[in-house]
Amino acid sequence: MKILNIISFSNKNTPIDNKKQNVNFGSNIYTGEKFLIDHADILVTHSCNKGCPTCIDKWVNKYRQIVSFDIVKKYFNMLEQKTTSVRSIVNKNGQTLINILGGEPTVVGEEFLNKIAENAHLRNFLVWISTNGIKRKTVESILPNFDLVRLTVDTPEEALKWADSKFIDKLDIKFPCTEKTTLGDFERFAELTKDFPNRMMIVYNDKFRKEVTLQPDLAELLNS
Repeated sequence: MKILNIISFSNKNTPIDNKKQNVNFGSNIYTGEKFLIDHADILVTHSCNKGCPTCIDKWVNKYRQIVSFDIVKKYFNMLEQKTTSVRSIVNKNGQTLINILGGEPTVVGEEFLNKIAENAHLRNFLVWISTNGIKRKTVESILPNFDLVRLTVDTPEEALKWADSKFIDKLDIKFPCTEKTTLGDFERFAELTKDFPNRMMIVYNDKFRKEVTLQPDLAELLNS
């Protein structure tokens, strides 16, 4: 089997077009070979309600289409037919992981997101979503139907706004470290989020990364 780290529906370099299936499986996808994958991304829209300096979507807010549910289902069908999860290597019941992305995926609304999650679960897929958390009502509405919600926060203190969530076990708090982030910010994030079961930091600055790795008690939070 060919191992792929990721396969993407409408990847970050291609504007969403519901007349085309912008699916990137890598090479030889139509040979009948089943690909072994770590996870699969669905980019539901390029629209976003924020302007993050670390955003990797080159089409953010330049195109505002929303992917159609029919194409999502076709994509799921293709995943079932053409791929198998790396999790099946250690567990025969290992599930394929679907990651919902944007833009900002919550701008498409809770009804559409829950519809995607429900269809994914019918196929025994795990389903995650990455969000900036601005539309809190939408996030709280979809939490029961998603296996994990990855929330990006701008400051360590922002994470505390989610400490009272009934679904805290499904939250993964992510703090992106840029050139403006200090070691003190890192330490504060570690302290303020100690009661969250899932937390991570993404470091975009090599100099800061080296500073953090010299702190063994903090380095374990580093994920990039």
